[in-house]
Amino acid sequence: MHLFAVYDGHTTDAVSKHCAAKLHLHLRAHMQQQLEAGATLDHAAQAGLKSAFADTDAELKRMSVAAASGSTATVA
Repeated sequence: MHLFAVYDGHTTDAVSKHCAAKLHLHLRAHMQQQLEAGATLDHAAQAGLKSAFADTDAELKRMSVAAASGSTATVA
């Protein structure tokens, strides 16, 4: 599976840089857990994306920069 992403920062590039550094790592970890539990690839990808976005969002909320910046994602 391949991931192609364009991170568009709002106000500053701090959130986009964080997403570029972390989102794919969260996705890989969550998908691996799903696949090891017997999920199909489609289910692992869907559940993995939801969890990866939630984890990345939680990290950003803990960062002080998140209040002054943002990023947009489009997933297909």
